[in-house]
Amino acid sequence: MNLPKRIFIVGISMLMWNNQSHAQSNYIVDSKLNSSQEAVMQTALNLLEGIRNSDTVLFKSAFVANPDLAVVYKDATGKDRFQKNNFKEFIGSVGKEKSQVWDEVIWNVDIRIDDKLAVMSCDYAFYLGRKFHHCGMDVFVMHQVDGSWKVFQLSDTRKDEGCKVPKELRKGRDL
Repeated sequence: MNLPKRIFIVGISMLMWNNQSHAQSNYIVDSKLNSSQEAVMQTALNLLEGIRNSDTVLFKSAFVANPDLAVVYKDATGKDRFQKNNFKEFIGSVGKEKSQVWDEVIWNVDIRIDDKLAVMSCDYAFYLGRKFHHCGMDVFVMHQVDGSWKVFQLSDTRKDEGCKVPKELRKGRDL
């Protein structure tokens, strides 16, 4: 086995061990991933871990220099909205000291890859500390740069009801 592949396998194993060592999991993957899909998943997990730990270095490492960020939601009046977000502002909010951890759990992960392009979609629930805030679907669009997957577009939907968070991910969290 060549060195890069061995390093990758050790890294994924450490991630899995690290995740299992926590009191609760932050994701569910329903099917076996191949090594390319695992690498895409790792990029998304790094992004989410960066948010959870207010680690802007880890968070930014998941992205290209100027990614597109967008959200689809209903405003307070029930009107459908589409909003593009500023990446630098998002980094600033990730890095700010918070009174509660920003914690996102994901499930129903689907990863499709064609050559150097990958799309990962998943359901998610976002928590402030242990209190449910909103849920929806995340879509990560990535391309492979020098062997690493980088997000160039991240879009999500947001709603505050009708969420079906799996029991395994709700443990100790409100819904």
